[in-house]
Amino acid sequence: MLGVAAAIVGALIGSIVGVLLTSAKIRRERGFDRRLQWCESMMGALNAAGAAVTSASTASDPNAREECWNETMRLYERLIPLCGQKELYAPEAAIHLIDTFMRELAALIEAHLAGHVLAAPPIACEKCLEAIRSTVGSLAVIGRSHLGLEPLPASMTDSSQRFLGSFRGRILGEHHEALSRDAGENAG
Repeated sequence: MLGVAAAIVGALIGSIVGVLLTSAKIRRERGFDRRLQWCESMMGALNAAGAAVTSASTASDPNAREECWNETMRLYERLIPLCGQKELYAPEAAIHLIDTFMRELAALIEAHLAGHVLAAPPIACEKCLEAIRSTVGSLAVIGRSHLGLEPLPASMTDSSQRFLGSFRGRILGEHHEALSRDAGENAG
């Protein structure tokens, strides 16, 4: 009888330990998934903002340039909730980069809005674009490490080439409608 009771108690303790270990593992995995999802969302939003700022700064058509600035402002608003979670998911270095980028983007938008009053020429966006590039590069390193992937060689992570080649804001003639239609589909 004593042997049966000891076996039952042993099985019960083993079950409890198994449940506790499984629960801890599930919590860690869910935390990992949330962190990775945030990192991916933040990188996507930063890439979109980088493309919008590039388009706004290189636009040759004044009306299309204004559309690009409107898109930049919309993307800034979308970044605010993601930035509110940075302390939960990003390491300290990435938090500093995100803060720098958001300050640069806000200053750029403010300068653009002030330019409406002064009828100023297009503003230089390189400082903001560099902040975006640095932030995205840092988040890519974080995301790869969370996934257990090896770091990429420096030649593949050169952020100076990010956000080049946008055609938005340029005088596109009959092709302008294609980009406008594409932007409407992506926004919805």
